[in-house]
Amino acid sequence: MTNRYGKYIAVITVALSMVLTGCNMNLNDLIKPDNQSEKILAPTSADVSPNMDFNKVRSVALFPLFPGSGVIGEGLQSYEDPKFAGSVVQALSAELTTKQSQWKIRSPGDVLNAINKKSLGRGYKNLQADYNTSSGQLTAFTAQTQRFLKSLASAMKVDAFIFGNYQVASGSARVKTLLGVMKQNVTRSKVNVALYYVKNKAIWWRATSDIQGTSSGAVASNIAKSLASHVGKGTLRQL
Repeated sequence: MTNRYGKYIAVITVALSMVLTGCNMNLNDLIKPDNQSEKILAPTSADVSPNMDFNKVRSVALFPLFPGSGVIGEGLQSYEDPKFAGSVVQALSAELTTKQSQWKIRSPGDVLNAINKKSLGRGYKNLQADYNTSSGQLTAFTAQTQRFLKSLASAMKVDAFIFGNYQVASGSARVKTLLGVMKQNVTRSKVNVALYYVKNKAIWWRATSDIQGTSSGAVASNIAKSLASHVGKGTLRQL
């Protein structure tokens, strides 16, 4: 009984300390049991085409995440974080290898090597521009981008690509906590991805994961696991 009350007192003490110092630690982390497994959050949104057919996809190549743009939170300042983006795609590649074992997964490094070898750099820039222009929700690519993806798929011998962008922003924001609404320093990370089936020149699946957290590595891992677990799932839409 003494140990149990001692733990409660410790939690309350740390919580009060956070109020006084403005520490941005998540209060939920303080009371989470040691044996509780990581909770994987579902994507913020996910859409799938009725044409999505896993049987037609044998190999998939992952692009590096493009830096996104725009405001993702009031009072938050956006910035590029290549390390975070790299962690997401590396973890996503590993998760897809496990969860979609019927697919041969090609890494972002393989994609960049093929682009350099075939001198497809301009097409790569066109893809990034197309994707960012529509905030990752585009329904069609320009003819130049379609030719680029077809050429790259032929060179890499893949059926589909997964590409997307990311945004990271931090700053002071009002956050709901166990002690009520408080102003805290927060970091928000958002990732948009899409699966593009080359033969049909169409997006078959797209999803967005938007998470607020202080640990870049933990957030990247959670986003990757969330997206990998929901490939091909979502609201049916004509994409």
